[in-house]
Amino acid sequence: MIFFLLGAILVSFLAERISPFNADWNRNKNDGVRDFFHAVVNHLTMIGFMTAVYYLFDVIKIPTLQVWPRTWPFFVQVMLALLIADALMTFAHYISHRNEFLWRLHSVHHSVKRVYAFNGLMKHPVHKFFEASCGFIPLFLLGMPVWLGFFTGYVAAIHFFLSHANVNMKNRFLSKSLALASVHRFHHLQKRRSAVNYGIMFNFWDMMLGTFHDDPKAVLVTEELGIRDYPDYPDDYLSQMIIPFRGWRSKSE
Repeated sequence: MIFFLLGAILVSFLAERISPFNADWNRNKNDGVRDFFHAVVNHLTMIGFMTAVYYLFDVIKIPTLQVWPRTWPFFVQVMLALLIADALMTFAHYISHRNEFLWRLHSVHHSVKRVYAFNGLMKHPVHKFFEASCGFIPLFLLGMPVWLGFFTGYVAAIHFFLSHANVNMKNRFLSKSLALASVHRFHHLQKRRSAVNYGIMFNFWDMMLGTFHDDPKAVLVTEELGIRDYPDYPDDYLSQMIIPFRGWRSKSE
């Protein structure tokens, strides 16, 4: 599966060069090395998460409800897992914009000065672990096979690149159903508590919450990104790992 993930990175980067949404977002803003560290650490975080899941559910074999439809076709099981995991992670994302401590962790992801493919893995590892736990632990407790969770997790990881890619996507039908970059980039505008498009992979939940927004003619610029109540948010990797625990409290909006 790692080869599919690397392939998604390569395809995203090529598409960004061929048809960028904003050419300025293809230019390195002294964030390339930092984002590489984010990608490596977050991938290692997911490996650690999957190792812990394997130990708990396949080695120790903690009790589960055993209600997962294991006899259903593989594709149907994957789609069911994606839908449930997406609903749970979208809720985790939603409350991360409202709970102060979770927001400080999640703010690392919103500190970007451009929206491009690598942003999909630019997250604080603690928040990444929280997000993955919310999305997948309930599924394992229902009796979903661990291998199916691993496969679904990699599908979600690949989608993270698609939802942040700096690509001028034209397919409006897909943008209405999938949380692709054409709609997700609106989520990175400087309005935390009134943010839109929380969906991780699908837009269904945003449509139900009334938080879905799309404007095909919108022109977004670098100055609209970032965190409005913390314009001097640190850019280096180590500072971004530390700042959620330093007592920073955002101003009310």
